[in-house]
Amino acid sequence: MKALHRSIFSISLAASAFCVAAVPAEAATINITPLAATPATVGVAGGCVSDRAAAIAGTPYFEMPAIAREQRATGESRVRIDLTATGALRSAVLASSSGNGWLDRAALATARMSRYVPEVRNCAAVSGTYLISVQFGSEDLARPS
Repeated sequence: MKALHRSIFSISLAASAFCVAAVPAEAATINITPLAATPATVGVAGGCVSDRAAAIAGTPYFEMPAIAREQRATGESRVRIDLTATGALRSAVLASSSGNGWLDRAALATARMSRYVPEVRNCAAVSGTYLISVQFGSEDLARPS
């Protein structure tokens, strides 16, 4: 059975929002950023001011491919995702390659297998397009599979 060690990674939601969570040791740094500028919050009758950025719900899925670890591969893969107003993943497409197909496929799996919370603007959930950045670093190579 694979032992789970704990490490820290960050999920950057927008310029003003930041969240840190503990995940299994095989984690890389995973960020989600909106591709379009988010409009400023506008007051809504009834006092609703609960705007929030889209986010990965809970712990994101991540698995460092064993072959990439053996190759000592590092890099950053970026995946463009489209979310519905319910937070469902509509599409995930590789936007920028790490230069290693194994890492790129792992980043796509991260985007496809993770769950999301939609962006909320003016008290209504909205769909949007975001960029998931998965940074594969040398710390991921030292961990056993």
